[in-house]
Order: sequence, then C-alpha cells, then structure tokens
Amino acid sequence: MWRSERMTAVRWVLIGQAGMVLVVGLVASLFGQLAASSAVLGGLVCFIPTVWFALRAFRHSGARSATDIVRSLYAGASGKMVLTIVLFGFLFYYVKPLNAIAVFAGFAAVSVMNWVGPLVVAQKDSKRKRIKN
Repeated sequence: MWRSERMTAVRWVLIGQAGMVLVVGLVASLFGQLAASSAVLGGLVCFIPTVWFALRAFRHSGARSATDIVRSLYAGASGKMVLTIVLFGFLFYYVKPLNAIAVFAGFAAVSVMNWVGPLVVAQKDSKRKRIKN
C-alpha cells in the first residue's frame, strides 16, 4: 500500500508532520519545558488524526473500488475530525499545566505540512518530467 507512487504525497505529509513535531518541540524548548511539552502535544493532536486518515482513507484502489474509496475518504475525514476534537478535549481537560499558545502553535506548524508535502512531491515530479524531456 505505502510503496505505490500515488501514496508518495501521503508518505511525505506523514514524514513531514512527524519531523515537524520534533522541530516544534526543539524550538519551543527555547521558551521552557512547559512550552516544549505543550507544543509537542499540540503537534501530536494534528499528527495522530492524520495517520488515522491515511490508514483509513487509502485502503482501497482501482476503478472497481470507486464506491469503497469514497466511503473510506468520508470515514477517514470524519474520523480525523472527531479524533482531533477528542484529543484537544482530552489535552485541555487532563493535562495540567499546559501552555495553550504553544499547543496551538504546535498544532498549526504540524498542520502546515498538509500543504508542504504535496508541494514537495509536485516539485519533484515536475523536475523528473523536465529531465526526461
């Protein structure tokens, strides 16, 4: 499943998000341990649902599976949304002390990788096509 070319963008998003969780933790550590742990937790609130979505949404392939693909995409997207809400709720209810600004900064930074991953893949593909021609 993860080796096909159509999964390249998804793979880059997940790798980028995992790396960004580490980066936000390191950058936030400049502001203290509470900021670092809060930023990492915020990043994980974005990363974990994205992994859920990827596993759920991209289970099927092929023209014959069109209905299953659509169902999987809807299930993945709705599950991602519910999981994000639940994780934020859990985080703000159970984790004390917590730096809310760092949580949302970590979440936002990791979320940016949803756009960067596909852009990286598109750029690599365009370079590859230029070299072939």
